Amino acid sequence: MWMVRAERGRLYDEFLRHGVAALGWTALARLVAAAGSRQALLDMCAAAEPARRRSAIVSGASQVWRFVHDVDEGDRVVTYSPQRRCYRVGRITGPARHHPEWIDLGMPLARRVDWHPREVPRDALPPGTRNSLGPTLTLFRVSPGAARQLVLRLDD
Repeated sequence: MWMVRAERGRLYDEFLRHGVAALGWTALARLVAAAGSRQALLDMCAAAEPARRRSAIVSGASQVWRFVHDVDEGDRVVTYSPQRRCYRVGRITGPARHHPEWIDLGMPLARRVDWHPREVPRDALPPGTRNSLGPTLTLFRVSPGAARQLVLRLDD
């Protein structure tokens, strides 16, 4: 299972509305298809955005590369809404695609997702699970225990 979210959960409703999980990183979204390796993507991004800090380029390129190459169709995905204090679980159903028409929404790189109709309230999860879902990264692999807890709550 993978966590995919925008800063402060601002794309939660857009993810559900469009049936996707998506990343911002506009410059990287258009470059990733031409990059043959993670290093090539780093180099292309550094050339496209020379004023950006190296650490930001490495972080962004690594997350974009994982979203395109490590996340697989059939993988579970979860996103979070801090406003509603809930998670939504889904399943990836398509490859990563560049969507220039969604740049203004902040989600130019997206994968189709079949979202479960029910939300999982954050407070229904054990504290350890909540803590493991807290990193601020846009994309990260969810621990097996936290994934199990989320899926169990879908059947409650």
